[in-house]
Amino acid sequence: MSLPEQDQDRAEGPTFPTAAELLADPSFLRAPEVVVPRLAWKRRVTLLVGEPKKAGKSTLARGAAASKTHGVSFLGEPCGEAGTVLWCGWEEDLGDLLRNSVAMQVDPERMHVGVNVQTQAEVRAAILRIRPALTVIDSLVEFAAKCPDPPKSGDAQGWRRVVGYLSDDARESGSAVLLIHHSRKEDGASRDSNAITAKVDASLEIHPHPTDPAARKIKPYGRWPMEDFKLRLEGAAYTLDGLEVSIDTRVLRFITANAGCSTRKVREGVTGRAAEVDDALRRLERGGFVVDRGIEGRGSAWFAVEGSQGLRVV
Repeated sequence: MSLPEQDQDRAEGPTFPTAAELLADPSFLRAPEVVVPRLAWKRRVTLLVGEPKKAGKSTLARGAAASKTHGVSFLGEPCGEAGTVLWCGWEEDLGDLLRNSVAMQVDPERMHVGVNVQTQAEVRAAILRIRPALTVIDSLVEFAAKCPDPPKSGDAQGWRRVVGYLSDDARESGSAVLLIHHSRKEDGASRDSNAITAKVDASLEIHPHPTDPAARKIKPYGRWPMEDFKLRLEGAAYTLDGLEVSIDTRVLRFITANAGCSTRKVREGVTGRAAEVDDALRRLERGGFVVDRGIEGRGSAWFAVEGSQGLRVV
């Protein structure tokens, strides 16, 4: 006597295609799509780990968010097209968050602030509704407290479940998710459970420099090859230590230091071909980082732009 058709399917179980069959789809061989260089990748979850109030985790995340909202380079590498950012933050006062975001020159029209999302389900609904290029969760501990059955410090299964919620959201929405988390004092590694670092796609440990307050060393771990790197915060811009600074950053620095300078002065003061400098000026002007306040017929006068208020609150 044969089994009913649905019971036959149940008895056969799931299918297991060969690797050759899967590789017929070339997308499987592509590296993860970069959303913010060295920090965030499409449909992936990154853990950003560092000491509270010392490492500058949220500041670095804001720098990444600012670059993504304008579509300009970050750490000397392209961010791709400008995209929206969803910032779910529960550790900062809203006024502090807005001022600090404006100081980093985030485009307020492309940044949504999730101050009213108070449960895991509401965070998920916001991600799926907005479908941001980048989602920042500040912090993982605060997010975990809003999940069903919040895990305790050593609860591996509970923490795996919490990170799993955000992994599912990243995969479904296409967003790059950046989780801010605290580290242990003794070694700078992630607190609470090894299940957290095992579940995310990439983990970045931020280590402050012992004598240089503007410098940071990043120790990355991920599912694809990554290298250690060092960065510096200068004004509202992050740069890689030891590597060439992008022409956009050099032009912005020159204008910041020489307010009201002409295009000719920028060309003379920034190393590179005049056409490259002009292209950088156009990108910075389009991104809202600089403005030409010169009078028509009398020449240009470039100024760095201070951020404006108006971030969207969801």
